[in-house]
Amino acid sequence: ASAGGPSPRGDARRASAGMTDARTLLVLYGSETGNAQDVAERVAREASRRGFAPSVLAMDAFEVTELPAARRAVFVTSTMGQGDPPSNARSFWKFLLRKSLPEDSLRRLSFACFGLGDSHYAKFNVAAKKLHRRLERLRAPRG
Repeated sequence: ASAGGPSPRGDARRASAGMTDARTLLVLYGSETGNAQDVAERVAREASRRGFAPSVLAMDAFEVTELPAARRAVFVTSTMGQGDPPSNARSFWKFLLRKSLPEDSLRRLSFACFGLGDSHYAKFNVAAKKLHRRLERLRAPRG
């Protein structure tokens, strides 16, 4: 990252501390090859230029139990194989699928979701589409 920009590796403690601050933005990515991470870092740099305080993390590096406390997030993910999430997003995804999560647990989280992939594959962007649908089912409004 450039001087003054977001850390490319992110910092889980910084991400979870102050997630409710007015200009805080979580940028969470799921990536096997690094492409989604690159896009997440570009999103964070642009957000920083626009006055936000972004934290960039792999989805599994973020303490997912704190997601209900967050106010805004951008998710960037690729799709693996037959529509599976990348390996660094699997525990995050597993948590979101828990039946014990309250139906409205993400009602305060405004989000955007970006999917990366090759449109020649039958399961193009399936991981991002599933993530988007699950966030909406947990009542997260699109931002």
